[in-house]
Amino acid sequence: HVLLLTARIQLANEHPHEAVRLLQQIPEDSRTPGILQLLADTLIRCGQNTEARQILNQLIEISPAEASPRIQRLKILTELEAWQEAEEDADVVLLNDPDNGHARLVRGMRHAQTGNTAAALTDLESDQVRKLDSTAVVWARCRCLLAAQRSTQASAELSRLLQEAPDHDEARLARADLELARGNFREASADYSVLLKKQPQNAELLLKRARLLLKVGRNDAAETDLVQLLRLQPLSAEAWHLRGLARGRMGQRDVARRDLERSLRLDATNINCLFDLADLEVADGRPVAALVLYDAALQLKPDHAIGWYNRGLALYRLNRLAEAADAWTRTIELRPGLDRAWNSRAQARTALGQHSDARRDLEQVLALKPGDPEAWEHYARQLLRCPDPALKDSAQAVLAARKACELSEFRDWKLLSLLAETLQANGQPNEALTWAEQARRTAPTAQRTAPAQLARSLQNQVEGRNAAEPSTKTRTAVAPARTNRL
Repeated sequence: HVLLLTARIQLANEHPHEAVRLLQQIPEDSRTPGILQLLADTLIRCGQNTEARQILNQLIEISPAEASPRIQRLKILTELEAWQEAEEDADVVLLNDPDNGHARLVRGMRHAQTGNTAAALTDLESDQVRKLDSTAVVWARCRCLLAAQRSTQASAELSRLLQEAPDHDEARLARADLELARGNFREASADYSVLLKKQPQNAELLLKRARLLLKVGRNDAAETDLVQLLRLQPLSAEAWHLRGLARGRMGQRDVARRDLERSLRLDATNINCLFDLADLEVADGRPVAALVLYDAALQLKPDHAIGWYNRGLALYRLNRLAEAADAWTRTIELRPGLDRAWNSRAQARTALGQHSDARRDLEQVLALKPGDPEAWEHYARQLLRCPDPALKDSAQAVLAARKACELSEFRDWKLLSLLAETLQANGQPNEALTWAEQARRTAPTAQRTAPAQLARSLQNQVEGRNAAEPSTKTRTAVAPARTNRL
């Protein structure tokens, strides 16, 4: 009793360490639950959580249903991030206090570890748990948000976590991957670069940044990363493929071809590499060689829409127009929303004399891209120049050309010239001359010849028409006089 009384006095005088020393002198067989609870409270106050946990274990053995020691032990275990050990206490506490933050935190972490994302977020996003946030808890919440594909919230949480723990490499990598998927390439690149400063030999990071750099057109920077990657992994088929792609885009076709061929020797089933090598052959003026590669790739992946589209381009270059149209038909079957496939098929069909089918293809392009000036331009040209008199329609061509000009805010001299041509064909030379002059003024100096010639032609037409008008009036005036005489 003297030790207990003295310990209480020390606590009242803000000397908890002395109080612990006194309480620990009380013989164990004399320690009542109240003394044990006081000792546990004082140990926690002194930051001696390991010793406090041992005392709390004794209290729970004495009174398993008692909430207070379980709550205290639960707090200690959550601070230690000993989630599994805390589960029993959390379950007991939640029976009586379903909003207890520590208990909900433990339950949320358990759900996160077992992949029960929705249940985990119910707890981890609660206000009670947010008050207890630590790096581990925020990281668990981030992983759950990523798994739930809640990218906006995940990005915000990852940024918050990295502000508090900038060296959390897992979080930085997760944010980089997330921002890359969201199309925020600058942010993703910045995170990959931070990680590579710390881990310059990390092959996975080099590959990820190289892919990103290729996406944004920084081919030289991508090549630098891929050179480093190939030093680390000389048998990486993907690295050879991507370096070949980067070099091809930079116009280094010979070395690009060698890289792509090296990739295919390492992995003959690399479909994208086959397609990229085929594209390189087309760009190099070798469509026959490209067709062999396209056919090999399409055998492996017959539903590759862009592969069929590019195969059509190679066939078109070889003037195999019907086959090109068939390839683009296959593209459209696989990706009906790919407007350029409809447009290309229209060109092939026009060359084949299938003008009605070509017209329908161009109308489909307009349905897919009603706000695209180029789509209206192609449609206007087809209406204006179609050799089939039944399909030629200068009035509709005027409307289509005017729409193209409106969408380009009347700034494209080629479209202004087209509008002038359609108006001329529709018997409106005066208005046509106005737009031809506008096209001439708008065109760059080096390209003014064509609109200037059109303007002169229209000027001559207008002047000739005006000159003819007086004689027409005279003839019209004389005719009634003769009639009156009769």
